[in-house]
Amino acid sequence: VNLRGEVVGITTAIFGESYQGISFAIPATMAREVYERLKSNGRVSRGWLGVALAPLDSEIAQRVGVDVEEGVFVIAGGPAEKAGVLPGDIIVEWNGEAIREPRDLVLMVANTAVGTEATLVVLRGGKREELNIDVAERPPDDE
Repeated sequence: VNLRGEVVGITTAIFGESYQGISFAIPATMAREVYERLKSNGRVSRGWLGVALAPLDSEIAQRVGVDVEEGVFVIAGGPAEKAGVLPGDIIVEWNGEAIREPRDLVLMVANTAVGTEATLVVLRGGKREELNIDVAERPPDDE
């Protein structure tokens, strides 16, 4: 809780004796989202692209010939290939929001409703391409 008594996180794990150590928590906003999905659907489904990602650094940017250092480098395709995402693409936007690192994209995709269409902007050969992608449901094996 914060100083105003508002819940800001829910403890999920504690390492140490008698609450004196390190604890890990999920943000209250994420817990509320899960609660709302369970309440309305009876289960939580997460969006999924099926791509393996790597952070974009200056070495990769130079190798693929782009002058940006924010985005996510795609190293393997999956269901996203249906939308035209290719290994070597650099994903820089998801539904108009900038992507700086893999975690940004993973969270945004997971929070996108399954079955909806999203807009993905990639850099390919130094040029921006906008792709429309149908968000698939994450298979149980990958959860």
